[in-house]
Amino acid sequence: MDKDITKTTFYQLFEPIFQKKFLDSLLTNQVDKYVKKLTTTQLIQLFIFAQLNQHKGLREISNQLNNDNYKKLIDLESISPAQLSRRLRDLPTDIVQSLFQGIIKKYSSDIGFNVLRQGLGRIYLIDASTISLCLSKYGWAEFRTSKSGIKLHQRVILCDDGFIPDQAIITPAKPADKTQMNNLVLDRLAKLLYYYNY
Repeated sequence: MDKDITKTTFYQLFEPIFQKKFLDSLLTNQVDKYVKKLTTTQLIQLFIFAQLNQHKGLREISNQLNNDNYKKLIDLESISPAQLSRRLRDLPTDIVQSLFQGIIKKYSSDIGFNVLRQGLGRIYLIDASTISLCLSKYGWAEFRTSKSGIKLHQRVILCDDGFIPDQAIITPAKPADKTQMNNLVLDRLAKLLYYYNY
């Protein structure tokens, strides 16, 4: 396949993710103002690619740039695991949250999901997944005496086309799953009441 066609196809894959509103928010909030290497969009591309290929850590993500074709697509010569770590540390969480919400909104719209019409008839699933972290680097993420960790509490909507992520909360891993139950349930009820009253 021609490299120009490949590049076009690669960027088309990210069009639903990098919507205008999200890109505008990066500019408005000057997220990349002091970034000399690895913009926010490049960082997201790296991690999406890493997730799809089930890379296990930052070193493996860094090593994927040894592929000349991939580094041309990302437009990045190289990045060290330490640089990736610092970039993740400095990335504002509200930017990631707005990206998550934008993707959900677009996908829901694309499949015709209508909260007004179907909200009370939908099934919502709530689950929590624990992600282990290095104790020496993430001491704040209390989990066990030998390691740290975070917990992703998520609410998803069961629909005809599969699942739609609807809400996500990240906490240290040690607190029980039920500690976020009220937040996930009450948030959903508040949204339904808002839509049905207005």
